[in-house]
Amino acid sequence: MAECPNGFRISSHLQEIIAYLGSDYVFEEGSELLKKLLDVDLSAKQLQKVSEHMGSKLEEEAAIEQIEEHKATQLEASQQVYTYVQMDGSMLLTREEKWKEIKLGRLFQIPIKEAYAKKYPKILHSEYVAYLGDAATFLKRLDHHIPEVKCPIFIADGASWIWDWIEKNHTNSLQILDFYHALQYAWDFVKLAIIDVNVQKSWIEAIKNILLDNRVDYLLRHFEMLKSRVKDDALLMLDRLIRYYKRNQHRMYYGFYRERKLLIGSGAIESAHREVIQHRLKRSGQRWSKTGAQQIAQLRVAKKSNQWQKVINIAQYGKIAA
Repeated sequence: MAECPNGFRISSHLQEIIAYLGSDYVFEEGSELLKKLLDVDLSAKQLQKVSEHMGSKLEEEAAIEQIEEHKATQLEASQQVYTYVQMDGSMLLTREEKWKEIKLGRLFQIPIKEAYAKKYPKILHSEYVAYLGDAATFLKRLDHHIPEVKCPIFIADGASWIWDWIEKNHTNSLQILDFYHALQYAWDFVKLAIIDVNVQKSWIEAIKNILLDNRVDYLLRHFEMLKSRVKDDALLMLDRLIRYYKRNQHRMYYGFYRERKLLIGSGAIESAHREVIQHRLKRSGQRWSKTGAQQIAQLRVAKKSNQWQKVINIAQYGKIAA
């Protein structure tokens, strides 16, 4: 084993520490912490070089995995768990293209017995996939981590690129439109159509209860009847609401899902964006190169997926497989 692998005149252990700091702190803060805690004097630029090198090796592996046939997941191929797949995007400020979307996927499982036994069941383990680029590449990488289970459960908003891919590639899946996105579309209409705030709240509560009773068809008929009673911006928003519900009607049996103790919201992926991506990559004043953002995102993914051993192996051997 090389004492100072990866072309850095730094021990493998220190390289791992630097990558750990680089995955969590801006490079200036990481440099200060090294000096304060270990009395190691390295510049922010040195921290950046080491951290991005580790991230580049992780990115190389992800690129290889997306064309391999075997699954890279640590999740169980078991019928004793609910297997969830969620995905969403958020915007990062880049040097090349200004604001660009980074897509994040979260895969996790909940034991079926625990889902029925507890109001807030514990997620066993999460795996994450992040990609700053086109949807096709992201989805190939995500697919590589979905275990071979009978019925994976996808929860997402109404983005067509997500559902089109699921319809084509996971015909055995259960598809759930995020309940809170469905309500938000109703809110957008109600706020334009009704002035009184208390009446607005009553309407939304009624819509919520109807959705939880599996009666989307009733809502659609009711919305169609309202067309003659609203106008201008409210009518445009009503048409938008009707199209959204019609397009996703088969994903909106929320009463059925709740009877089986399934999740109906995408809160898990929204919290993941805050924790995995925004915590490190969306600090005030940050502006990334696309390559650098992807490399640091890979460090965050390795850390939050409990796969930090990959980084340790890179630090020790210059490659992920020891």
